[in-house]
Amino acid sequence: MSAPVTRWLQVGHHWRRVPEQPRSATHAMKYSFGVPACLGAIQVSLVLFGIPALKAFLVAPLVARRLGLSRLAEAAVFVIHCCLLALPLGAVGQASGPGPRPGVPWENSLGMKFVPVPGTNVLFCIWETRVQDFEAFVTATGYNAGQGWRDPGAVQSYAAGFTQTPLHPVVNVSWHDAVAFCRWLTEKEQAAGKLSTGEFRLPTDAEWSLAVGLPPESGATPEDKNGKIPNVYPWGTGYPPPEGSGNYSSEGDGWYANRPVKIDGYTDGARFTAKVGSYTANRLGIYDLGGNVWEWCGDWFNADRTDRAIRGASFNQSVPGFLLSSLHGRKPPGVREYNLGFRCVVTVGAFPPPTPRVPARRQPDVPGK
Repeated sequence: MSAPVTRWLQVGHHWRRVPEQPRSATHAMKYSFGVPACLGAIQVSLVLFGIPALKAFLVAPLVARRLGLSRLAEAAVFVIHCCLLALPLGAVGQASGPGPRPGVPWENSLGMKFVPVPGTNVLFCIWETRVQDFEAFVTATGYNAGQGWRDPGAVQSYAAGFTQTPLHPVVNVSWHDAVAFCRWLTEKEQAAGKLSTGEFRLPTDAEWSLAVGLPPESGATPEDKNGKIPNVYPWGTGYPPPEGSGNYSSEGDGWYANRPVKIDGYTDGARFTAKVGSYTANRLGIYDLGGNVWEWCGDWFNADRTDRAIRGASFNQSVPGFLLSSLHGRKPPGVREYNLGFRCVVTVGAFPPPTPRVPARRQPDVPGK
């Protein structure tokens, strides 16, 4: 049974306390726990039902009035809203802190831009990792990545004349180099307060397929899936590619003099790499998923676990089979080649639930101590 509530009634020039049964459960809650507690419960309930905190702030007064609370409730909502913003949203079941969020484009401290890819829990960098990004990593850590990434034409005779600017995709990087970069970038962004959860890493082979727009592929490994979807390319269907589709082996590039390899009638303005973002982006806003440089993926190519998967072809490919979106290539993880680079993703999965606290086990008494 509800406890009686006390209200004040003016009789002439005097005020008297008059006991009264509460009119409703809400009325009892209001006077038993106070308006702030009551309104706090309303707003937290809205947030728990998936309504963003700001929206809950705007809606809570309407709910309060519907429940018969006074205008004082509206002021209480504002105070409670400020308190909620000061708390980590993880406490009420939502992801918190700075950094990328599912479904929302994001930019990190190096100026690398990321966009969502439906069907994944990651954001894809819209560009292949640039020379300037990799240089920041080597400068900060002293990592020994060799010299090929700085000046590809100086270390490989067949790449004579190959020069890069800070905005070109970094090449001559191994799978291990790419993984080390992602690990460093994760630690850097966490230290700078730009990343509270998640990590940077290489895309999986399956994530790369979704980013390039492939339908579901059959097979358990990249090897199983290789070339299984015919006539689908990063630019759409049909060969050759339309003008501006990407950086491939085109008219005038002069690759392989003993067996000329080019796309007849196609020009892209670059013999080696081109600056990232120079050609048409796909429907998700991602550039160079076809051509420019091959891209490392995180997966092993097959069960032998000797090679890692690579995707996307490069500036010296032109054969239709090599340009297919479903082409799953392979390279040993330690190689560094002048047409091989990588792209990063950042994870944006659901905020992990709090880890349950396990009581410490009491150590048994040791005689003599």
